[in-house]
Amino acid sequence: MEAAAMEWDDGPSCDLFPVGSEDYEWFHQEVPPKSSKIPYVVATPSAAMHSDSAGPTFDKTPEAARANVNKIAHPIATDISSSLFDSDPKVSTSNEINKPIFDASPVVTTATVGSLGNSTISGFGTPNVDSSSGPSCASKKAVKKKKGAAQSPDGVLKMKKIKIDATGDSLHQQYVMNRYKLRKPKEGESLLAFIEIDGFHTSLQNFHASLKPRAEIDNEVMTLYLKTFNIEQICSRKKLKKFAFSVFMSGQLAAEPEVFDPKLCEREFRMAYESSNISSCDLLFFIVVQKRHWAVVVANLAMKQFNIFNPIKNNKDVQLLHKATSNMITNLNRVARSEPAFKHDLDLFEEFNPQQGTYYDCRFFAILYLENFDGVVMASFDQEYIPKLRMRIASDLLRHPDNKLDPAEQLKKMLHQKGGRS
Repeated sequence: MEAAAMEWDDGPSCDLFPVGSEDYEWFHQEVPPKSSKIPYVVATPSAAMHSDSAGPTFDKTPEAARANVNKIAHPIATDISSSLFDSDPKVSTSNEINKPIFDASPVVTTATVGSLGNSTISGFGTPNVDSSSGPSCASKKAVKKKKGAAQSPDGVLKMKKIKIDATGDSLHQQYVMNRYKLRKPKEGESLLAFIEIDGFHTSLQNFHASLKPRAEIDNEVMTLYLKTFNIEQICSRKKLKKFAFSVFMSGQLAAEPEVFDPKLCEREFRMAYESSNISSCDLLFFIVVQKRHWAVVVANLAMKQFNIFNPIKNNKDVQLLHKATSNMITNLNRVARSEPAFKHDLDLFEEFNPQQGTYYDCRFFAILYLENFDGVVMASFDQEYIPKLRMRIASDLLRHPDNKLDPAEQLKKMLHQKGGRS
């Protein structure tokens, strides 16, 4: 009885539930293999994700899910360990500067999904980067043009300011502002040439006397300027082409038609055609001088007109210059007819005097007229431009590549002559 009492039908068991029971089967069931499709968000036990968190964690996750929690591939961990840009991550040292990873430039999508009047609604489409990145190129050009094109109070385009560099200022100071005591030439002795361009020259005395403050430019220096003006026009890429004849030829053309000799001007006219093709120019300039008064006559080939700029106001001098300019136009027609290659019939040109706002009787203003008249409009300028214009002409003539003489060497020769010193 006692032995029978010590025998058990079943051995000791550590199972929580009886074998064969419904609870036993549920507890020992096999978990199906995980799906290849991993959801983007998976609810994971708090203890597994935050193992170092403080305080107790009350987890209601089923036993089966808890038992296999370490076998679940979490997308967040996978994304972090994988390479974002097909390269291994690099930790920058203290001496390195982190470079930006993303391009932050604005991107505009141009796929239009609808429109409202003149405006469009843009949706997702092919990115189109705006290269102008800001105001349009047309707007920038308009702003630049607006800033550069200054206007006078009456609305006329204003002449650009004359700029002199440091070298030009130094040359002007040395050869114009400095005074040298030079030996006076003997009777009949010619002055030593100081500048020579294209066969025309001037002395240091004339150069200084023409370009010093409040001085009148003489014929020699004016001729040199006109030579450099024509050379610049030949090399210029501007569509508007100009040509200026010498002061000598303009003076000959101003003579009375009864005594005018065309042969005195035909040679220069023919040379101008051969060297500068004046037949294809737009403007031909002539500077007429009468008793220290000047006027500019323009053969406007583009407009088929003669334009006359006369700065004189008093009646007596106006009549004097008017007679000289009329003679010049008449005599020029005779000279032009003698050159068969010249295409234009100047006899058909009308005389038209454009409105002018500058009335300074000075040859320097004749130069400004040459530079600022485009055949239709004359840019506005005033007396304030003349000092810088003197400096610019001096530095340009001294540094001109066609100047065959070295001004420093010529000055040294003059100073070493008997009786000369600085």
